[in-house]
Amino acid sequence: MVDAWIAMVMGLLIFAGSLLSVEAGISVALIEIVLGVVAGNLLSVHTTPWIDYLAGFGSIVLTFLAGAEVDTGLTNLPIGKLIMASTFITNFGTAAALSIMFIRPTPWIFVFLLASAVIVLIVPYLSSKRRRQGKGGSDDPGKQARSGCPGCYRFLRMLRRTGSITTMCPVRERC
Repeated sequence: MVDAWIAMVMGLLIFAGSLLSVEAGISVALIEIVLGVVAGNLLSVHTTPWIDYLAGFGSIVLTFLAGAEVDTGLTNLPIGKLIMASTFITNFGTAAALSIMFIRPTPWIFVFLLASAVIVLIVPYLSSKRRRQGKGGSDDPGKQARSGCPGCYRFLRMLRRTGSITTMCPVRERC
């Protein structure tokens, strides 16, 4: 019966939050968070495992919605494309560094690393073979001198093929 009471209170709070957000013109998520804090402190409403699951799922959805509302007009400029690419590289590097710091070695990690290494070594060969056969994307004969490291140049070439960037160099005078 306690779970049914908690579900009823949560449902009423969500409904009240929706009504208040429409009337006040404030984000429904903000009002629901405030109502949840008030209900938790005044009504002694405690979470259950299914509410914890919904809370985690809701935070993921809110994060996705916040990312979907990002103004993409910046990506029309060369500096915007460079910022987007560098943000991706920075986030990927941070995730990789944290993974390495907190890794717990198991046999499956070595299997994953071996499979990843095989893929990294085989894919460039297969993609160049497809390009020679005329089945690949646009062939860019650019020089690796445009970038200090060949891996960065390959990454920029990949972004160019996908249409994410239109030029290989954000500063046109150097290219």
